[in-house]
Amino acid sequence: MRQRLVPALLRQRDYRLLWTAHTGSVVGDGLHSVAITWLTYSTLGAGAPGLAALGIALVIPNLALGILSGTLVDRWDRRRVMVYADLARAAITGLLALSVFAGVVSLPVVIAAGIGMILASQFFGPAQGAVLPAYVASDQIVQANAMLSTSRQAASLLTPGIGALLFAAIGPTGLFLIDGASFLWSAFLVARLTPGPALPGPAPRRPLLQEAGDGLRFIANHPPSRLVTLVAAGNQLFASGPFRTIIPLWVSVQLGGGVVEYGVIMSGLAAGLLVANLTMSFVRTRLPLVAIVIGSSRLASRTVC
Repeated sequence: MRQRLVPALLRQRDYRLLWTAHTGSVVGDGLHSVAITWLTYSTLGAGAPGLAALGIALVIPNLALGILSGTLVDRWDRRRVMVYADLARAAITGLLALSVFAGVVSLPVVIAAGIGMILASQFFGPAQGAVLPAYVASDQIVQANAMLSTSRQAASLLTPGIGALLFAAIGPTGLFLIDGASFLWSAFLVARLTPGPALPGPAPRRPLLQEAGDGLRFIANHPPSRLVTLVAAGNQLFASGPFRTIIPLWVSVQLGGGVVEYGVIMSGLAAGLLVANLTMSFVRTRLPLVAIVIGSSRLASRTVC
């Protein structure tokens, strides 16, 4: 009876390790987002300008290494890449905790740490995506990705509220230590994966920049990929970036709240996104995409006003 309640994929050792490690990693990402945002805005007193500077800085690694990191991952042992990325993120959060505890943390330190975290994530994500087919049968890829996505959505729903409560209860130092522990947990599990399947294939390699250029040319000449890339870039520049600055400012100035209220609102927004995704899965086949985009835009504008 117990086996029936556990998905078949989780009964496979390597996928179970990979899924559990992924869950720990996305929990760490969620806790880090709360900690670094409120540390910048409130603890350091940097306010909206500090959050704006942090947001701009965090876009740089995506622009600089978006294609190159994936090309590098294709050449390396993906399992080791994931372990090193998690260890790097654990070290960064540990150093942040130490700097806060010692009273030497500053906005430049937070920005440097944030860039380091994004750089490590730039390698962890592609490595995980590349290694998944090595541990899962081809007819299980969709389910395997769906389970990983479920973990990510659950983390986005729960970690803002939990992280905010922890920030208020134990302060940024304690939250960063818990954050670092989640990455160590992920690294420990990934290191236990069967090594062989994570190795790159024996295909001959051309110069790194030529391979990266191939990726850029493919995106430029493939309309669906080009559209997704442009939409993602626009979201980073005009939605996610301002969002990081506006929400803490709105919570503090307009609502008179603090980190707990911020966490509750962020969890509420994640819940709304989850409901929207479920709704889209039902209405996408019944309504034209243009009608969905226009309707959702009007609803969002009315809600804001």
